[in-house]
Amino acid sequence: MKALTPLIAAAWLCAAPAAAQLSSEGGRILIDADVGEVFERERRIVYSGNVDVKQGDARLQADELVVRYKATGEVERDSAFSGFGDLDTIVATGNVFYVTSELRARGETATYNADADSIVLSGDVVLLRGQDVAKGEELIVEISRGVSTLSPGESGRVQMSIDPGDSVGGGANVEDALDGAADDLASASDSGSE
Repeated sequence: MKALTPLIAAAWLCAAPAAAQLSSEGGRILIDADVGEVFERERRIVYSGNVDVKQGDARLQADELVVRYKATGEVERDSAFSGFGDLDTIVATGNVFYVTSELRARGETATYNADADSIVLSGDVVLLRGQDVAKGEELIVEISRGVSTLSPGESGRVQMSIDPGDSVGGGANVEDALDGAADDLASASDSGSE
């Protein structure tokens, strides 16, 4: 890692990735983590330990977040990342939670792809909208289109529990709500297969 002056390093570690979209609202991205490392030659920034990313109505939490920039492309002159160029991907791993005003989801890994303007959440995914719960292996959120697709795991099927009388919302702790929803869905699935 190239040595940076503390001021420049702090600006790069605290600023938002250029052109990234975690929310359909867009805007500034705030990243909070225990440690941030800039690998200038590799065009990569690694945030680790209690990573918390916020943009508009969206929030992404994980154990680690790796931001990668394309090797070529135009340099963003208005960004604190001006030496890095165009954003390529953001990969979050370990205890990943993605929350917007409309949905809450958890998984093992989340990847934001700048070219596709999408987030792929994979690995034992649980999705919660209000009291409705869905479980699968992979969730694809196409941000600019406002489309979410949940794909099945080894069972070959997506599991869902729908409460037609519920509205979107709720203020419960995200982790507790998703754990409870996954347990409820598993119980309903087990009792339905008997």
